[in-house]
Amino acid sequence: MGSWDCYCALCGCPLSSRDASLGSRNPYALAARRNRVARIKRRQAGENVHETDAESLNEVKRLEEALRREEPGKRLHDYDWQNGYDPEIVTEKDVEWLGTCRSLGRNIESGK
Repeated sequence: MGSWDCYCALCGCPLSSRDASLGSRNPYALAARRNRVARIKRRQAGENVHETDAESLNEVKRLEEALRREEPGKRLHDYDWQNGYDPEIVTEKDVEWLGTCRSLGRNIESGK
């Protein structure tokens, strides 16, 4: 990483790229993502929960089994549900500016 690189304050991706990824719109992937986000919020609120505890793993397993019944041969991990933005909240248009913006600040030392 060079000193010239600028990163988004929201997602941390380089502003010169279009690497802001959106997760899958598959309903099972969305459910798994929302379960994961809810558990993270509960943990941040001080509850003693972890992403890999039995309750979380059982929910992912339940979603996996439901997906296999509906789409034989598919697995939950075939869909991006752990990374990226929720595609029902953030759209490609919402992150389009990342490909054109190069700086969100100013160089005080240069007087500009």
